[in-house]
Amino acid sequence: MKKKINKSGFMLLAATLLLSRCGLVEYNFNNPFSGITETDSVGNVLNADSDDWRLISDPSPYSPSATIPEVRPAFPNPANNNRAVIFLRIRQDVNDIDIHILDRQEKQVQVIQKGFLPAGIYNFQWNLDDDAGNPLDNDIYRCEISFTQNGYHFTSYGDIKIQR
Repeated sequence: MKKKINKSGFMLLAATLLLSRCGLVEYNFNNPFSGITETDSVGNVLNADSDDWRLISDPSPYSPSATIPEVRPAFPNPANNNRAVIFLRIRQDVNDIDIHILDRQEKQVQVIQKGFLPAGIYNFQWNLDDDAGNPLDNDIYRCEISFTQNGYHFTSYGDIKIQR
C-alpha cells in the first residue's frame, strides 16, 4: 500500500527551502532559537524578528479588537542586567494562563505565571534564573505564553537572549 504525501506540508517545506536558498527567508531547521527581537531598556523595538511575539489564536477571534489580548516583545533584549520584562495585556479574566521559559533543548527552566489571571496590564519580571534560583548561562531562551479566553486559545512565543 502506498503512503499518502501531505501535499500542503510538502509545498510549505519546498517553498521555505527555495526561499531560503535564494536568500529571501532565513530559517535554520537545526536552531529554531536563532533570532531575537532586539529591544532597549524601555521596550522600544530596535530590530524585529518576524517570528517572535506574534499572538496566534485558534479559532481566529471575530470580536472587536478591544477584547483581544496584547503581547509585546520582552525588554531589554538582549538581557544583561539580571532581568527581562514580559508585557501582557489581558482584557478579560483568564483561568488557565501559562507563561514559562524554555532552554534550547526545549526543557522548561522557569515558570513565570500559571493559573488564574484577572484582566489587567502586566509586566512580568524574569530574573534570568531557573526555577531553582540558579543563574542561567548566556544563551537564547524561549518564552512561551498560552491561555484561553472566551473559547479562543491564544499562544505566543519570543526568544530572549541572556548576555551578562
